[in-house]
Amino acid sequence: MDRRRLQQKRADYADRVLRLDRSLMARIGLIRNRTYLKLDGHFLNCIPYDLSLQTCRVISVLDSKEVEFFGQYVESTHNLHLTLDNAMFGREISMFAKVRLQDLRQPNPETSVCLITLKLLTVPNDLAEILVVLFEELDAAQARYDRAVAEETPRSLADIYPAWPHRYGRVEREGEAIVTAARVITIAPHRVRLFADLPKGPPATEGVVEVVFGDGDDQLFVKGKISAADDSQEVPQCVILTVELEFSAPFVEQLAQAQGDRGSDPPRESNDAGGPESLPNA
Repeated sequence: MDRRRLQQKRADYADRVLRLDRSLMARIGLIRNRTYLKLDGHFLNCIPYDLSLQTCRVISVLDSKEVEFFGQYVESTHNLHLTLDNAMFGREISMFAKVRLQDLRQPNPETSVCLITLKLLTVPNDLAEILVVLFEELDAAQARYDRAVAEETPRSLADIYPAWPHRYGRVEREGEAIVTAARVITIAPHRVRLFADLPKGPPATEGVVEVVFGDGDDQLFVKGKISAADDSQEVPQCVILTVELEFSAPFVEQLAQAQGDRGSDPPRESNDAGGPESLPNA
């Protein structure tokens, strides 16, 4: 990305903050156990909690004496060291940003977990470019999600399998499976209909659920709410679940890639059975 465009995008996304879950950390390429804050001659291991082009909050484990000791460095300038393994560069890159330590506190005094707030005084160009590209990708995924809500065009699994490899989904509530293997009938960025064998009848529809596609490291987790749970008219003891999905960038993006293989096909009806350079921050 050329310098002028990067500068413009930095301004556009200046106030955008990423809450770093495992999925986003993997996309950025952050290596968690190689992140540390250098305070004078002290190296403080930490894990990024959220990140923007202007600020970063990290988590560290400190006892009460350490909290008191490191409190002396609040409002002074230090270095945040990061190591990233990002596909954009095809190799591991190490970098540091100059930061001002703005706050150090224990949200829960009964634990040793500390939240440290940092103001980024410089941002390495490589990190800025990674974040800008990620923001653009997340915006594109959000636009796909909003368009799906407006257009109401779910796709039958038959239209996109095997490009979309997940024929079944698991539905969980508060970590417990309420449906272990439900076959996908139709799917869209904002909604999925599932065919489930439930001899005990439909599950309760209240509360948030999580639909899980895939296994192992390739799992996709999408939060949502069950809007309908109807007995199948064709197969006894089976239920058709409709789940209204919250926005999930990884889910929307993988679904878009699968639909792209046959994107021109019309929807099909389905039945139930179916040290780099750094830029200063203002």
